[in-house]
Amino acid sequence: MKDLLSPFKRAKAAASQAAGRHAIHLADRAAQTIRQLDESHEEIADHADTVAKATRVAAAVAVTGAAVAAPTGLTAVGVALGVVSAPILTTVAPVLLVIAGGALTISAAASLYSKSRKRKSLKAAQTPMNPSNVEVNHDS
Repeated sequence: MKDLLSPFKRAKAAASQAAGRHAIHLADRAAQTIRQLDESHEEIADHADTVAKATRVAAAVAVTGAAVAAPTGLTAVGVALGVVSAPILTTVAPVLLVIAGGALTISAAASLYSKSRKRKSLKAAQTPMNPSNVEVNHDS
C-alpha cells in the first residue's frame, strides 16, 4: 500500500513547491509595481489632475447643454407620460457628473499622496543619518 501512494505524495509535494514559487513570483511583481507607482507619484498626480479638469469641463458643457435641451411645456408633459423621449443630452448629463466626481476624487487622493511623499522625503533629507554628526551630552 505504501508503494501505491508514494507517486501521489511526490506529485503533491511538487505541486506545492510550484505553487509556492508562483506565489513568491507574484508577490515580487506586485512589490515591484507598487515601487514603480510610488516613484512616479508626482507624474500620476499631475495626470489625475489633468483628467479631473477635463471631465469637469465635459460635465459643465453637458449640464449647460442639458439645461438648454431640457423639454419644457407640453414636451415636458409628454416626456413625463412616456409619449415622447427625453433628449439624450439630458439623460447623459448626470452620468458625466458622476464621472467628473470620481475623477476629482482620484485626483485629490493622488495629490494628497504626492504631498505626503514630498513631505516625508523632505523630512528624511533634513534629519541627520550619520551617528557621528549627533552630539551627545555626557554631563547628565
